[in-house]
Amino acid sequence: MNKQEIIWLASTITFVLILIAVILDKDVFSLNSSISIQIHDAYYVINNLYVAIPIGVFLMFGVYFIRVLKSNYSDLTIDLIFLASLLLLMLSVFNLKMFVTSMEELSGGVGFPPLNQNYIEEPIESPFGLIENILSIFLLVLSLILIYSGYKTFKQFSSRS
Repeated sequence: MNKQEIIWLASTITFVLILIAVILDKDVFSLNSSISIQIHDAYYVINNLYVAIPIGVFLMFGVYFIRVLKSNYSDLTIDLIFLASLLLLMLSVFNLKMFVTSMEELSGGVGFPPLNQNYIEEPIESPFGLIENILSIFLLVLSLILIYSGYKTFKQFSSRS
């Protein structure tokens, strides 16, 4: 790894940490800090790290995606850091998808029998199904980018040997 790439990686990580601290709060990296979210009747308390890590990984992916496109897969170090950030982003999106899936399962309410026997209760459409489908498509796109980038990186690496 050359010095320029070490400087890029360190400055990217520093930028991401500062941005997360500004967005979420200065004590975001404390294990006791949390974010509270209220959705209808449910009240969720989530540790800040569960929000900060996906934001940081997404920003890291964005920086190195631009760098890979500019270098056109010619620098192996940039390619490997990009692939690592892409895998971490896929893991974060998958965890978010599992969270949304659990929210969808929890969003169904308890149905009491109606007083009128002729009344037919229609199910309420949950927005979580749409969000889950969007995240699935995003994971598919990220998988295709991973396959293409892995192929280009392997081709570049094997041509050097």
